[in-house]
Amino acid sequence: MQEIHELAARLEHEVYHDLLTGVCTRSRFHECAAELGDECSVVIVADIDHFKSFNDRYGHHAGDLALRQFAAILAENCRSDDIVARFGGEEFVVLLRDTNLSDGLVAAERLGRRIRHKPVFVDQQALSLTASFGVAILPPGGNVEVAIQQADRALYNAKHEGRDRAYVYDPARDSGPLPTNATVEPESINNHVS
Repeated sequence: MQEIHELAARLEHEVYHDLLTGVCTRSRFHECAAELGDECSVVIVADIDHFKSFNDRYGHHAGDLALRQFAAILAENCRSDDIVARFGGEEFVVLLRDTNLSDGLVAAERLGRRIRHKPVFVDQQALSLTASFGVAILPPGGNVEVAIQQADRALYNAKHEGRDRAYVYDPARDSGPLPTNATVEPESINNHVS
C-alpha cells in the first residue's frame, strides 16, 4: 500500500510540475487560478531575453541551466500562495494573489533585477541573463485568459522597446492589432520577439 501511495504522489507531482524547472505546469496554473476568491490579483508574463541565441551559442545544457535558474528566481521571490508556471519554452506566467497593479509592477521589476544580477555558471563561465515582463490586472471574478493575453501584449511592447524591462498593460497602447511582423500562436502565449 505504501508503494502505491508513493507512486500516486509521484505521478501527481509530475502532472502538476514542469519536469525541468519544478514550477507548476500550465494545466495546474489554470486549476489554481479557477480557485481564486473575490480578490484582485496580478498576472505577470515573463520571458528570457534572446533565449534562442543563448541556447544556440552555449548549447542546450546551458539553456536548461538558465531555465532552471530563471524558474527558481521567480519562485523564490514570490509568496508561497502565488503561482509560478512554465507555459512553454522560456515563457513563464506568475499569478500574484491579492495584489494591486502598482505592486505587481514593483514585483516584476524586482524579478528583473534579481535575474540581471545572478549569472548562470556554465563550465566556470558566468553568463548573464535578462528578462522582459508584461503585467496585467486580474480583477475579482475576471477571466484569467484575458489577463494573460493583456500581460502578453505588454510583454511584447517591453521587448519591442529594448527588453530587460517590465511594462504594465495599457489599453491605449496595447489593444488593437499587433504589428504585421508579430505572430500570435493560438493556445499559446508564445512571444512575438525573442
